[in-house]
Amino acid sequence: VPTIATSIGNTAFGTPSEGFRLAELRVQWPLWDFGRTTSRFGQSLINEEIAGLQLVRSQQTVAFDVASAYFETLAAEAAVDVAEEAVRRAESVLRDAKNYLHRGTAIRNDVLQADVFVKEMQLELVKARTAQGVAVAKLNRAIGINSSITKAVSYKHLTMPTSDQV
Repeated sequence: VPTIATSIGNTAFGTPSEGFRLAELRVQWPLWDFGRTTSRFGQSLINEEIAGLQLVRSQQTVAFDVASAYFETLAAEAAVDVAEEAVRRAESVLRDAKNYLHRGTAIRNDVLQADVFVKEMQLELVKARTAQGVAVAKLNRAIGINSSITKAVSYKHLTMPTSDQV
């Protein structure tokens, strides 16, 4: 192994003295970042609160949509009941007009007017049933049921709550 004479002694060069490993650890920690970390933490807390409020708002929106669709369905069913009763009464008026014409106490125009009235009421019944189908599909969509399924909602079994129950 070659050696060099120095003032502190002989220094040897070669493989035995070059066989070392180097390990280095570097740690850096900012002492002050001008409030950047604090503001990011504050933003994350605010974002969490916003997400919670958005969740509550979404739940309220779904509840409102379902309730609105339900009451729309009840109103549509009631409109169908009213239209069916109107058709029955119009048919009764038509029968009466035909009986009066047969007895000779009415003219043909009365029968024609009653017949037109029956047809108008039947058209209103068709419109009411169509509106009922649309309302049921809207309710089914709001509660997550396939819209093509026609579930019947009935207001006939409902009772109004008393003031003690409210």
